[in-house]
Amino acid sequence: DDAIVILAPGYSTTEAVLDSGTHAVALSNLVTSVASSDTDGSEVATMRITGLAEGFSITGATMVTSGTGGERVWTVSADKLADVSIIVPANYSGSVIFKVAGVTTENDGDSKTGSLIDLGFTVTPSPEGTLTPSATLVEDEIAPLNLGIVHQNGDTNEALGNIYIAADYAIGADFALYLNGVALDAAGVGPTA
Repeated sequence: DDAIVILAPGYSTTEAVLDSGTHAVALSNLVTSVASSDTDGSEVATMRITGLAEGFSITGATMVTSGTGGERVWTVSADKLADVSIIVPANYSGSVIFKVAGVTTENDGDSKTGSLIDLGFTVTPSPEGTLTPSATLVEDEIAPLNLGIVHQNGDTNEALGNIYIAADYAIGADFALYLNGVALDAAGVGPTA
């Protein structure tokens, strides 16, 4: 008989959640159960996991084929799914796709591996970078602030997109901001919604 792998509905998390913890996604968030259709108790159901990209790893399952990247293979007993996690590299965001298959093993040692099926989850990016915190300027001269991104935690794939300045930034201030040499309030930059 085939072991049936029941997948959980699509799962997603954020880079910030993973980076603030153990970088682990519980397999139980992705797979509800693995079961054999056998009713006489002569079969044991396990699940085979493979195709996980380089940089990712698995805890709580037994590695049966070592190597690199997608050539690695792990197995886990159906009753131990809750003990297994996929370990995601620090600062990762994107889709994670790998393959699983149900395996039934008879009490006489014969086994049958079902077809591999795609399994995955999504890690949504979380911006961590901050803005350059200060600038040294000469009094009474218009000079660039040289705003830039300050990367955090080794996450260097972020870029500075837009800068928003409060409409009332200059109330009571002893300075004025300029955009391309024109005072900001006269530069034709309108408010955003």
